[in-house]
Amino acid sequence: MNNRCKFSGAALAAAFLIVLQSPAGQAASDDEGEALVEEIIVSAQKREQALKDVPMAVSAVTAEDIEAVGAVDINAIQYLVPSLTISSTGGAGGETMRIRAVSPPGSGVPTVGRYIDETMVDVETAGYGIEFPLVDLERVEVLKGPQGTLYGGGSISGTVKYVTKGPTPGETDGAFELSGRTVNKGSEGIRAFVAGNLPVASETFGLRLAGYWEDAPGWVDNAFGGKDANSLDRWFVRAKALWQPNESFEASLLYQHYESELPSLQFSGLDYSSNYFVPYPNRMNYEFANLVLDWDLGPASVLSSTGYQHRTVFNSFDVGGYKAFIENTAIPGTQIYPYAGTTDWAPLFGREILVPNPVTNIGYSLDQLVEAFSQEVRVSGQAGERLFWSLGANYRDSSLDAPLVSEYYPDPVVIIPSGPLAGAPLPEALTGQLLIETEAWAVFGELSYAISPQLEATFGLRYYEDTRDSTNVTAVLGGPFAVADQVKNDSTVIRAVLKYNFSDDLMAYASMSGGFRSGGVQFIDTEAYGIAPNTFDPEDLTTYEIGTKASVADGRLGFDAALFFTKYDNVQVYLPNPLGVQVFSNGGEAEVLGFELESKFMIGEGFFLEATLSINDSQYTKPGFTHVKGEPMDGVPKHTYSLALDRRFTWWGNVGGHARIDWFWEDDKETNVRNFGYEDERTIAEGFKTLNVRVGWQFGNWSLYAFGENLTNDDAQLGVPIATLLEYVLAQPRTVGLTLRTSF
Repeated sequence: MNNRCKFSGAALAAAFLIVLQSPAGQAASDDEGEALVEEIIVSAQKREQALKDVPMAVSAVTAEDIEAVGAVDINAIQYLVPSLTISSTGGAGGETMRIRAVSPPGSGVPTVGRYIDETMVDVETAGYGIEFPLVDLERVEVLKGPQGTLYGGGSISGTVKYVTKGPTPGETDGAFELSGRTVNKGSEGIRAFVAGNLPVASETFGLRLAGYWEDAPGWVDNAFGGKDANSLDRWFVRAKALWQPNESFEASLLYQHYESELPSLQFSGLDYSSNYFVPYPNRMNYEFANLVLDWDLGPASVLSSTGYQHRTVFNSFDVGGYKAFIENTAIPGTQIYPYAGTTDWAPLFGREILVPNPVTNIGYSLDQLVEAFSQEVRVSGQAGERLFWSLGANYRDSSLDAPLVSEYYPDPVVIIPSGPLAGAPLPEALTGQLLIETEAWAVFGELSYAISPQLEATFGLRYYEDTRDSTNVTAVLGGPFAVADQVKNDSTVIRAVLKYNFSDDLMAYASMSGGFRSGGVQFIDTEAYGIAPNTFDPEDLTTYEIGTKASVADGRLGFDAALFFTKYDNVQVYLPNPLGVQVFSNGGEAEVLGFELESKFMIGEGFFLEATLSINDSQYTKPGFTHVKGEPMDGVPKHTYSLALDRRFTWWGNVGGHARIDWFWEDDKETNVRNFGYEDERTIAEGFKTLNVRVGWQFGNWSLYAFGENLTNDDAQLGVPIATLLEYVLAQPRTVGLTLRTSF
């Protein structure tokens, strides 16, 4: 299999070079004045606008872009979006998004707002997101910088919007795709999807269905899960209905059901073999619905969005590094340390190893049930030709119920040789139940006024309140800790923008925008241990930005550029504690100075060069509990860039051709977890580079593509051992495959 992957990768690279050099692949030179790209319409400001007219840094990845790179997950398109960093261990909802280097180590509450159509799908108590394959979408919009006024508290660093395709009444169309792939020294995988408008005999009603199934390849051999144990199985079905009884009203209803299962996470040693202990498979199941009602009342329009999600997520991890805290825990209410010297981490605390610890792994499982209901109403309109206004209100009610358990491997029957607990088994490292309920509401508005034909000013404001009630019962090494508390958060954020149109092809803007992230309640009774208050405070962030969007050289070159400075206060961080568990506090301040560029140049007819660049220079300006002054935010590269060549041509006769090559590079990523007593407090995940190639043949409505991903077979260490994590996360090895697609 290894040799086959190497041969296939070399063949793909050779085919791409032939395409660029052959007569059929040559770019035409007689296309003066041809437009660079079709105009992209986005809803970043909660109204439809051309992307080139939006005075903020927004990247729009269209359905055509997604198909061109063969992406089905958002981590595959992060290379097209400056300042977007996504890390994943392959587990249920295990992807973590970071925008513009905003990456606080604590609280778990998301810093990036995630939306499906008009509804937020984030979970307030988990920084990772929902699994959402990029299938049958109109586009993905990535809004960079705080979006507090229009999108609220979950968007302190930015927002990602998945915009699904809707039906067209009276029309029938569809698409089908089948794709197979093989991973170097791994297994084979296959995936398929079908989507289309159903033949409904109505000019006012339409229904679109989409279905997806995947048996993904694996490449990590796990001692507990077997060979290629990180192979993901998943499927979903989606239905979207549209009713347009007249020109002034429409209603759409989206429903999606999703299921996935993963036997083992992506953690491994440097040879892709793993002793990572996952007691149970990781799973995610969810039901999601969004009802949107839209009235055009003439001078104003009214939009209502009602959302609901029911999500179950089972996460299982190996926190073997937590063994370090077993011997440092006393019997509750005493100064007796019955487990002193029973672990092989004893020297960390200046103790002798009296009894070797047979435990090598600690499996930790969290079974989460999430329910969320949301309602938003917006009213917007224009007064004359110069004034646009929008007012809205938002309500959200959500809950999380999560039992948690841990298991030792090997399971020690008796480990305490003497003392008050002689002969007793080692108590569970962590067990308990989390119950967190959140009720939130907000009012917001935005006003845009054309001061002159060239100059426009925008001002937005949002007032937000939430109440978070937590009833958490957790046992840490046999000591029960219950906490029942409530925290109330409120915030007022603003956005101010000046936009100047030099011409139809050149626009510049300057803006100031604010964002916030709510405080919360600890998972254990930290006050009982004298560690910290049972609640922690909100944090806030302000970004100052100047940018430009331009189309030059007769439309051949288009680019967006932004320079920004971010000030980040009251950062929510982990608080070191003798229990070694997650305790949150507000500590430290940080700043980010950054630059972003994305451009597209038409070399010739159907021949494009695309490039992106991002610089995110982050540092703590005031030391926190886990970071010292001058250290960067965790897990984000300072520099990234990408280059792509995309060529459409004719192979022969009526056989069309398409070839694309993508190159991506990112800097090293640093992570710090100081003052806990772990052996590894600071780690560097090495930079990653990857080369992807796709070559296709198009026969009428059918197309066949051969592709290779990570053709350089870079085994970069995307994640390295730190704190309780004892293994690496390595890049997916070289992958090659074929994709067959048709549309009708």
